Amino acid sequence: MKKHFFSAAIFASLSLTGQIYTPTGGISGTTSNPTTGNIAIGHNTPLRKLHIANGDMYMDGPAVINFGDDARFTVSNTIIPSLSIPSYSMAQYGIAAPTTSYSAELWVSGNDGIQFFTRSAPKMTILNDGNVGIGTISPQYKLDVNGKASFSNNVRVDAKLEAKEIKVTLTPTADFVFEEKYNLPKLEDVEKHIKEKKHLPEIASAKEMEKEGVNVGEFQIKLLQKIEELTLYTIEQNKRIKELESKINK
Repeated sequence: MKKHFFSAAIFASLSLTGQIYTPTGGISGTTSNPTTGNIAIGHNTPLRKLHIANGDMYMDGPAVINFGDDARFTVSNTIIPSLSIPSYSMAQYGIAAPTTSYSAELWVSGNDGIQFFTRSAPKMTILNDGNVGIGTISPQYKLDVNGKASFSNNVRVDAKLEAKEIKVTLTPTADFVFEEKYNLPKLEDVEKHIKEKKHLPEIASAKEMEKEGVNVGEFQIKLLQKIEELTLYTIEQNKRIKELESKINK
């Protein structure tokens, strides 16, 4: 009689779903069945090895989360209906903390690079070839900025930007100087402005540059405008010199 009761008890324990109870008796976790080993917290039907419903995971003190090779974060449109594709998988290869004090490193990898989002739009992109984009998801250069960038020595006295090549895309350019209707300033007016203001017309003064900074793209176009104006002055002076030489020869 005892043997039959013991066998029945073993059979019952293998067939029933395991449950984890809180001190008050409520269900805080369950396994769907012994074969899957799925565990849920706050849910009666776990869909994954660990299923947390309507809650957060919190770790306190020294804690470690280990990821195996090719560990992934995956979302699907069955869970998020607004997803435009059936599923999206993001590969994540590890979070590392070096031996130096108060420091950590985040190692992330993906097939098509990495994108950083705020709200719903990507604000920064790193492609597999190493190109970094700010304000663009398809950077063509090592640093591709679609927008304004500011470097101020008020933040760091030794702030510097160094690159083999910097390309600034800006329109319009200064070729309007060569249009026939362009009103070329008279040299007498330029001379008067320089004597009074101590800087070229349409070019900010040194004090303004120190206070407000310089827009590199706009400043380069202004400089080109002055060079083109200077070229027109030189051409005109060359014509007058030839006329004077012709008169002298006569």
